[in-house]
Amino acid sequence: IWTIAKVQAGDWPAAVKGLTFINSREARGGLSATTAYVLATLARVQVKMGQTDEARKNYQKFLELMKDADADLPLLVEVKGEFAKLAS
Repeated sequence: IWTIAKVQAGDWPAAVKGLTFINSREARGGLSATTAYVLATLARVQVKMGQTDEARKNYQKFLELMKDADADLPLLVEVKGEFAKLAS
């Protein structure tokens, strides 16, 4: 909850710290929907911070994780669009 509050408040450095921890092996026992959400959110925060290289890496990790997901999944559609904007 703290991390999401930091994202919503625009405290980007704190958001990156929290999102990175949430996606670490220490914070989670196994694969869950949290991983995909955190990768997308972390990339979005990094874009806002001007860290486009790091954002691209996290968008790519997200897309790799979601490669077998339904193509019309709303988060997947959004991320593909955001990633395309970074590539252009």
